[in-house]
Amino acid sequence: MRDERLDDDALPRHPDELPSIQFLRDWAQGHVEPDAAWLDDDEILHRWRAQDRRAERPWEYNTSALARGQSDPLHDAVPLQSLAEPHRIGFVVLDGAGKPFGELAFVLRHRDREVERGALGRDATVRRTDVTDDDYTLQLVDVDAVTWGARRVCLDEPTTLHVRASGLDGATLEVRVFEELRERDDDVLATATVTVHGGVGVVAWTPARDDVAPDRVGGAVPLVAEVRDQDGHWAKTEIPLEVELPAIAAATWSAPHAEVGAAIELCATTHGFADGTTLEFDVWRVDWSGDDVHVETLDAATITAGGATATWTPDRAGEYWFSASVSAAEVCTAASGLLVAT
Repeated sequence: MRDERLDDDALPRHPDELPSIQFLRDWAQGHVEPDAAWLDDDEILHRWRAQDRRAERPWEYNTSALARGQSDPLHDAVPLQSLAEPHRIGFVVLDGAGKPFGELAFVLRHRDREVERGALGRDATVRRTDVTDDDYTLQLVDVDAVTWGARRVCLDEPTTLHVRASGLDGATLEVRVFEELRERDDDVLATATVTVHGGVGVVAWTPARDDVAPDRVGGAVPLVAEVRDQDGHWAKTEIPLEVELPAIAAATWSAPHAEVGAAIELCATTHGFADGTTLEFDVWRVDWSGDDVHVETLDAATITAGGATATWTPDRAGEYWFSASVSAAEVCTAASGLLVAT
C-alpha cells in the first residue's frame, strides 16, 4: 500500500534531481514509481548509490554532508580505547627447575613497537602498569640458531649462512668460520658480518682454498660458523658444512682384460672439481726389465657430475696402466690398476 505521508510533489521526477535516501527506500518497497527512463541511466543510478553510501557511513566522507533528516551517527560515539579498564601485566622467566632465571637481556614490545629494553633482575620479572590491552610480548635477547644453507659444497662454490635471533633487529653480528674441533680464536679461517631484520639474517659466503685448507690435499673439511653480537650473545652451527677438496678418487679400466685392436674405456671418479674441468689420461706400458714406457696422452676429457671417461685401443699385447690428472690450482693425480692386453 502506498505511504500517504509521502508528498508526491516533493519527489524528484527528473534525472537532474538527486533523490533522497527516503525516496529510494520507498521506491525499493514499491511505494513510489520514478520515471522509468531513470532505470536505464547508469549515471543516475551511480549517483543514487553514492549518496546512499555517504548517508549511511558519513564518517568515511564529510560528516557535514548528511542526508536530509539524518543526524551524525558518531555524534555521541566514545573511543573504544577509553572503555578499556587500565590494569597491570607481568612476565616471569623461569629456568628448567621452575626458579627465576635472572640477569638475562630482554626486549619488551607492544605490538610492533619496542617499549623497554634491559636486563632481568633477580626476580626475573618484568611488569607494566596502567596498560589498556594485553598485546605485549617479552623477548629474551639471544642468537637462537645458526645453520648452513647446504650440507656439502666444493671449493669456490657459493653457499649461505642463516641466522635466527631474538631482540636483535637491526643489529650487525660477527660471523667467524672454523674447522670443526679447531675453534680457538687463533684458528679463525674466515670472517663476515650479518645484519638481522625481522628476527633473521642471511649472509653469502664462498669457501676459498686460501681460507679453508691451504695445506690440505683431497678429502673434505668440516666447517662450523659462530655468530655473536657485541654483548656476547652467540650460537654456532650444530651440523658442519663439508667442503670437498679437489681430488681424483679413483682411476679404473672398464674391464681387467682387453684384446689387441679392441677399444676399452678409461674411467676417473673425481671430487671437488666443477663440471667442465679438464682431465688428462696418460697410458703406460709395463716394462718388467726397466722403467715403464709412456705410450700415449689421450685427448683431454671433461669432468661431468664427478667423473670423466676416455677410450683407448691397445695395439700390442702387454700389461698397461694409466694415470688421470687435473692441473688446476694444484695438480691431482691417480693411477689405475693393470690391464692385460692379449
